[in-house]
Amino acid sequence: MLDVLGIPESDYWLLYLDDEEYQEYRLYKKALKMFDEDRVEETMKILDQLVNGKLSVNPLLTKSIKHMKLTADFYFDKNSEKNYDLILEKLFELLDIPDFEIDMIPNKVFNSAELKILNHIAGVYSAKGNRKEAINIFRKIYNNLDNFKITVEDYNKIVPLILTNLSKSLLIDKKLDEAKIFAVKALRESKKNEVYWLVPTILSILAEISKMQFDNVEIYAKLLTEAYYCAKAIGRINLARHIYKRSSEYFGIDITKK
Repeated sequence: MLDVLGIPESDYWLLYLDDEEYQEYRLYKKALKMFDEDRVEETMKILDQLVNGKLSVNPLLTKSIKHMKLTADFYFDKNSEKNYDLILEKLFELLDIPDFEIDMIPNKVFNSAELKILNHIAGVYSAKGNRKEAINIFRKIYNNLDNFKITVEDYNKIVPLILTNLSKSLLIDKKLDEAKIFAVKALRESKKNEVYWLVPTILSILAEISKMQFDNVEIYAKLLTEAYYCAKAIGRINLARHIYKRSSEYFGIDITKK
């Protein structure tokens, strides 16, 4: 029955939802897709319905819904933007694993919501300047993905995300050769699994690496141009503007000029 409906066996509980709950679940999947694609403002528009809905108490979804809400709250609260310690405190609280330590990652089974929270924690460490801890977390997640309790669909989304973030952290840490290896892997996995929203970011990372390693304007201009138009094509307008601004101010090129 589950196979006929295209539902993973781990989601057997969907068969027991009533009509109202299932409509909420469809809304949840829509919000999750937008959230995964970094479309926080769009996610926020439908998040209140989920936070106050029936599925908000579903133990299989509650962490994911709360994580979206937490991210949205910090995204719109400009006063808390740089309060990394508070964000970390809230994320560890949401992870809700007693006496949790980073070294536990290889020996514990996580679901997709918890992996996304760990990814977020690593990202905050990186933004805070603690890149060693960020790289450590990204590596532990990536090296142990096969041990975690996630569907094939979630696996295909999470792999390129972790690779991208690991590459970005290595780039900031000036470990360029390794950053390039993971960026190339991230690009390959993103294209293979149709996680196209990550492609402009990965191309931008490769452009930065190219400039720092070889300073070959022809190579990084091509990568930035592809990143810019790719971002526009998939509707990531704010990212396209950021790439354009970065290209002008840091790389000294106009990527829209023929």
